[in-house]
This record gives sequence, C-alpha cells and structure tokens, in this order.
Amino acid sequence: MKAIFTVRSDLLGRVITHIDGGHYNHCGVYDPGYDCRGGFIIEANPFEGVRRRLLGPILSEASGFAILDLQVPDENQGMDWLHRQLGLKYDWLGLLGIALKEDWLREGKWVCSPLTLLTFIQAGASLDGSPQPRFDYAVGVRQAYETLIKLGARVTSSCSTK
Repeated sequence: MKAIFTVRSDLLGRVITHIDGGHYNHCGVYDPGYDCRGGFIIEANPFEGVRRRLLGPILSEASGFAILDLQVPDENQGMDWLHRQLGLKYDWLGLLGIALKEDWLREGKWVCSPLTLLTFIQAGASLDGSPQPRFDYAVGVRQAYETLIKLGARVTSSCSTK
C-alpha cells in the first residue's frame, strides 16, 4: 500500500509546514483504480472533503513529493474502508486540534494525515504491536510520515525542487 506526501506552496501548505515542522504538508493514499493515467490519490481536501483525484495533477502542483510503500496484511480491507470515506467533509476544527496537539477530530470528517494513517491501520498495520492499536487522531503530516517509516515503509520515489 502506498502513501503520497507532498509539499504545496499555497498559503495553507505554508501554514501547515510552519506549525507541523516537517518537510511535507499534505498526504493521501494511492489508489491504482482502473485507469491508464497513472492512478489516483484519495485525500482529505480542505475545500472538497475526502476526494479521489488523478495522481499526475497532484504531483505537478507540488514542489516536492515522496511515495512511501508499506506491506500490509490486507490492502483490500484498507482500501474498502477508505472508499467508504469518499465524500465526507474536511474537519477544520480537527486541523486546529492537530496544531494544538489535541484530538478535536469529529466523526464523519477528516484531515489528511489521520485519514492516511487510519487507512493503513484498517489494512492491518499495527502502530504498537496489538491487533487493535491505539491511534492518536491528532497526528500531523510529519508524524504520519515518521510513523510509516518506523513501520517499515520504503521511500520508492521522491522529488524536491528545493
């Protein structure tokens, strides 16, 4: 299963980078879909909620990216769960909570980093070795990236214009 981390230079991206302290300021999950144009990303977008977008335009809009690949016990289960999140709203209060290190995420709404990490958990990745791992919903993009690396994810592709 793959996660995509990007660097966006828009105002929100710069604010997230400043608050989070990491290199990347957005993330999503790769969905190969049934398309010959390179697959899709499922992400939580501030203005459209949880959506599915073509990978190419997302990478072309970014000033940098990393693709992480992590072997999980049941990728289909994770992707099925993620597909059920499509159309849900973005959680602005949850984003503020992440900045303040508080779990303010509301049910049925998402921010990109908890959505990404929870997809991997739904696919069987274990953050603490237990079958039902404890999950910190106030996870920022930097922490999501670091967590996937600790779980054994490999960076399979990356690019930076800096």
